[in-house]
Amino acid sequence: MDILGIGFPELLFIFIIALMVFGPRRLPEIAGKAGRFVRDLRNMSQGFLAEWQREITVAARLEELEEVRKELAETKQVLQQSKSEVSSSAAQIGQTVNSVARSTANPASTPNTAETNTIAPPTTSPEPEAAAPPEAEAHVAPTDAPAAPAETTAEPVEAEKNGTGSKPVPAPVTPTEVTE
Repeated sequence: MDILGIGFPELLFIFIIALMVFGPRRLPEIAGKAGRFVRDLRNMSQGFLAEWQREITVAARLEELEEVRKELAETKQVLQQSKSEVSSSAAQIGQTVNSVARSTANPASTPNTAETNTIAPPTTSPEPEAAAPPEAEAHVAPTDAPAAPAETTAEPVEAEKNGTGSKPVPAPVTPTEVTE
């Protein structure tokens, strides 16, 4: 068995020389101190090794963080490019919408001016009258004029017979006049 390249005969020789130099009374005390020194030396070396391992781990993590930072910077550049592309696309879309809005707002530039001029605005139906309170009914005079019949023409009836027409639309009802 070799310890640091020193075999058993060399260790025995060192022990005999130490016994002669220090004597039999102090040899156990010196051996204890030497044992403590070796133990402290091992603890220090283990501490150094642990610290070294931590530093290596930290360095590896720093390298990983540096890689992640580079990836984030690349992603940031890609996002900024995408943002500028989206902004330019949005500006183009806004310009297109504005030009379409201007062309529809200016009827002279539309090709079908006759069709746009013939479209009538939607008619509003008259709102129903609110019911009069019971006291007001005594003051209302009945009208002698009969209600006007709804006007229909023969054209829708003929179109209906042919299967191409639609039902006639009744004329709007006029409210009766109230006199006080």
